Amino acid sequence: MKFLKECYGECLEGIGIQNPHWIVTDHDITPKVGDLVHCIRDSNYLDQYVKVVLSHDEETGKYTVGSRYADPSRDFTFVAEKIFGVVILMFDGDKRQIYERR
Repeated sequence: MKFLKECYGECLEGIGIQNPHWIVTDHDITPKVGDLVHCIRDSNYLDQYVKVVLSHDEETGKYTVGSRYADPSRDFTFVAEKIFGVVILMFDGDKRQIYERR
């Protein structure tokens, strides 16, 4: 299943993604290290994020995700409580594609 969702922020500037406005996620893809994912940190579904998968613990099945700010001192990581899907496309405010999962 694929979904279109609004997003915003500057936490992926360090990997060249600036001014995102929409993401398309695929809920049928298993995330791998390096993928962008739509996730939550804890059970507060109001705080949703798009982050980079940094690692996957095979024993627990949990994924550690993190930001990639232009200023690395702002980066943070967390273990995602839930991953809604892998980001396959991202568009800016002018509807130009700015990211595609390879």
